[in-house]
Amino acid sequence: MRRARLRVTQLSPRTVFKITFIYSLCLFVVGMVAVAALWSVLKTAGVFDSVIEAAQNITDKQNGGIGPWLSFSRVMLVTLIAGFAQVILFTIFNTIGALLYNLCADVVGGVEVTFSDRN
Repeated sequence: MRRARLRVTQLSPRTVFKITFIYSLCLFVVGMVAVAALWSVLKTAGVFDSVIEAAQNITDKQNGGIGPWLSFSRVMLVTLIAGFAQVILFTIFNTIGALLYNLCADVVGGVEVTFSDRN
């Protein structure tokens, strides 16, 4: 059996930035589709009507003051804002993580990986 020992001593922050950005954009799209599908299922099941009715019974406001927050456009707007923040923060934190890894790898030598060939 052959073995190869390699050491990861540096990560390119630019490459980490690009890969993380594309990955977080994919997560953003999946999240938007998932929220839209979940909202549709909950609306069809009548969950929002039950919540609004319960809010009306508890408060004296029409729609319990919660009706506008459960509209499709409002839910998607909040999801859009949260998703946009997620893309930015995820990309920034992973790029900073790559820079910190490079600093630590200079001190300790990096991560050693052993590859082996199965026969």
